[in-house]
Amino acid sequence: MTSFSSFYKIILTSRDETYRYYLIKKYLQEHDDEDRIQFIRIILGLKQLPIVSLKKLTSWCMEYKEIPEWLLKKSHATVGDWIETLSLVLAKPENQSSNQDSLSTFINKINLFKDQNLKESFIREWESTPADELFLMHKILTGSLKPLIKKQALALLLNEIHKTELSLLHHRLNELSDKEMDYSALTNPTWTPEEVQSKPYLFVYPEIIDRQLFHLGDPDQWIVEPFIHGIRVQIYRSLNSLKIINTDHEIFSIDKSPAHAALMLLPPETVLEVVFSNDTLTTHHVIDFHRWHTLEKYETNSLTSRRETIQIWLDSLGTTFLKLIPQHNYSQWKKNPDYLGTDGWMIKGIQNDLPWYRLKPPPIELNTALMYVEYINQSSAIQYNITLGVLDLESQLVPIAKVSCDLLNDSDKNELHYWIQNNTAQRFGPVRLVRAGKFIAISYDRAQLNKRVKCGLTLLNIRIIKIGAVSNQSKPISSIIEVSV
Repeated sequence: MTSFSSFYKIILTSRDETYRYYLIKKYLQEHDDEDRIQFIRIILGLKQLPIVSLKKLTSWCMEYKEIPEWLLKKSHATVGDWIETLSLVLAKPENQSSNQDSLSTFINKINLFKDQNLKESFIREWESTPADELFLMHKILTGSLKPLIKKQALALLLNEIHKTELSLLHHRLNELSDKEMDYSALTNPTWTPEEVQSKPYLFVYPEIIDRQLFHLGDPDQWIVEPFIHGIRVQIYRSLNSLKIINTDHEIFSIDKSPAHAALMLLPPETVLEVVFSNDTLTTHHVIDFHRWHTLEKYETNSLTSRRETIQIWLDSLGTTFLKLIPQHNYSQWKKNPDYLGTDGWMIKGIQNDLPWYRLKPPPIELNTALMYVEYINQSSAIQYNITLGVLDLESQLVPIAKVSCDLLNDSDKNELHYWIQNNTAQRFGPVRLVRAGKFIAISYDRAQLNKRVKCGLTLLNIRIIKIGAVSNQSKPISSIIEVSV
């Protein structure tokens, strides 16, 4: 057992992650299944109830070694870790003989501590156990194991060794802390029927589609919902736990939150897609249910019956944090003239393997005037920001947008730079006020209110269409009232 305890200490103290992953992979390849699963539990730092508290262990150590508390604290100040301090103080120099017990045998011996007199058991181990082995034993018995590798990285290692699907490994590694599992079951490439039921569907980002160029096919196979800006995740209930999955497969649990109690009332194996729509992650929107056939009184596959069934279930919960987003059949949605020409809608096939599409109208075009230029760094490459303006109700130019010169191609970027050098009216440090003479046609997706700027609006997803000279024949600068919110 000395070999593994020393091996654990090397992994724990190594700062080279590549070397650490190499050691973990080597151990998984060279040992039997029983040792492998115990090794995975240790390096993941899976939480378990402590058999003895660190305070009590320290008290027994001072009594056994007959040393004062001040000396033990001084030793801790030098070592930096209480568990390692106790292990070094308790270990006897003559007890350095190698113990060849396997890791699984060592863990089974530790589990026997629960049924014995703890103090006597510890004293018996202190008489004959080396320091490294005492260190690991104290870590396990006090429940102070720390994770040495992330679950995502361990899943990649297991995938490389056994070719098991990554999503299945993520699922099982998260279940490992809740139930017993052997190594062969962990790496088995076949999904069990229970795992298939709780398997989240493949998550994809919404794809932007031009409404005029996209053929939707059978309208009955599509549903339409308002598009909400935010972080899209999936929440699924598996047994008595809730898991959150985002797009990069990082999985974490939510155990204590206002949402937890209500979501635990979901039928088992229910999966829902959620958008956290603000920075504080307090607004929860239910976008769509998956495995919704597990809801009671499910009879038909129509959109109407599904929505009614979910609405009845939500009403029975009496909660307000869940908001059901309005859903429309595509053909019905298209007949409503109020929806046509409006941005911010999502369309999705009823089948899980069909992706989301965001319905997006053509961008809004705007003619603006070049007002100010701010040079970022004049000592190297030409880099500047330009401030664009439109006319207000009194026909005065007001700033409407500030964009980078990186939106221009190299030719326009250099040509505009030389024009600015010859048409600067005033300088304010790196900022220059330029003479009227350039209009810039831009396009943007939408505008939103912003009270922190003079014009009160912020344009989103700006693109530069054309740069031209102001003349009698050129298009007039747009008025601010033409900006739609």
